[in-house]
Amino acid sequence: MRILAIDTGGDSCAVALYADGKAIAETIIPTQRDQAKILAPLTAELLSTNTLTTQAIDRFAIATGPGSFTGLRV
Repeated sequence: MRILAIDTGGDSCAVALYADGKAIAETIIPTQRDQAKILAPLTAELLSTNTLTTQAIDRFAIATGPGSFTGLRV
């Protein structure tokens, strides 16, 4: 099972890819702002680097806090 995990709730924008319970790729960009601008290209690059598309992902995991806007970014 492939899982794409996304976290924009802290002082970074993080995307990770898990397959069969193991982390196979992750990218973390420290930033206190602009997570909304960074997230889509960061996700696309991570998937492309691992020759995957969103259709190949079985589950998506997202962090929705703190605050209501964090969930809206994702």
